[in-house]
Amino acid sequence: MNIRLLIHLLIILLGGFTSACSDDDEYIDQRNKEHLVKVVVYSNTPDIPVLVDGVGPGGESIYIKNYWEKEVVSKSYATRIVATCEERTVLITIEIYVDGKLRATADGNSYVAAFAEIKKDRRKY
Repeated sequence: MNIRLLIHLLIILLGGFTSACSDDDEYIDQRNKEHLVKVVVYSNTPDIPVLVDGVGPGGESIYIKNYWEKEVVSKSYATRIVATCEERTVLITIEIYVDGKLRATADGNSYVAAFAEIKKDRRKY
């Protein structure tokens, strides 16, 4: 009887260890996975400049007019883009695509911010 109990306990413990390792491997695979992120910003007034913040990995800022888009390959978990304009009548739209799928859109006048989750943090705490 004691030998059967010992064998069952060993099987349960080994099963727990292997499932924990596979979760860690899945987390590492997810962390290292790259995604194609495309950001599109446009306005309804082509001649008025719009400041776009959060562009690329360093979060650079650029001025655009009318329409702008950029694609980057990213290992990040999320991205945030902010567009501002001094002219309050200009309608600004931001779209964020991840691997070809629209993940976030935002529009408004003067100040617009869009946040998109690129990949989920699947760690179990």
